[in-house]
Amino acid sequence: MANSLIKALQCLAVGVLALGGLAHAEQAILVQDAVLVEANPNPDEPALRATYMTNDDWAVTSPSFIDAAVMVFDFGTQRSVSRAVLSLPLENLYPRAGMAPLRVHAFADDGRIDLADYKAGGSIAVTELDAVAASGGNATATLTVDLTGAVNAILPTSRYVGIRIQSTAVPADVTSGFPVWTGVKFRPLYSLEFATGTPPALPADRPRFDSYTLSVPQA
Repeated sequence: MANSLIKALQCLAVGVLALGGLAHAEQAILVQDAVLVEANPNPDEPALRATYMTNDDWAVTSPSFIDAAVMVFDFGTQRSVSRAVLSLPLENLYPRAGMAPLRVHAFADDGRIDLADYKAGGSIAVTELDAVAASGGNATATLTVDLTGAVNAILPTSRYVGIRIQSTAVPADVTSGFPVWTGVKFRPLYSLEFATGTPPALPADRPRFDSYTLSVPQA
């Protein structure tokens, strides 16, 4: 009973799709999505930008590379929202020790993905979640993440909201097993729904969001 309750609370906190979409929601336009890859990561020399850009919607860590799923949404003339919810459809889970922990970053963008977006927005994540627990172990579920506070912090300065999703695993911890990586693979059907109205005084993502880390990459 206790384990069932804990699992239910984890799913509630992240917001699995079964909770339903926003009432009278609008959708921000998905401008671009890509995967930013750090090749041959060196813990003694942290990367300031990605090595190269690819696609296929991976967010995984291996001993020889780190894939970060990145997407940019256009909110047009919207300058605040009463709620914003990101939907992340899974294609597969690649857990280690029964978990696939992820972190989600948000940043003000210039409307296109570049290699600098690998570190845009600073090191503080909007939220962290275990994709296995949040999906109930369903490798094709859709995860939803409340980004209301992050979106409201970005919109006064940029119409473009960038999202970056990475595994929290470090390469040194991924040394055995098959496949030799951990994290998730998404289906390329990302969406960011929002509701207009007065921003909440205390958004759900506020405790983990530091608006001072926002940055707009230089052209």
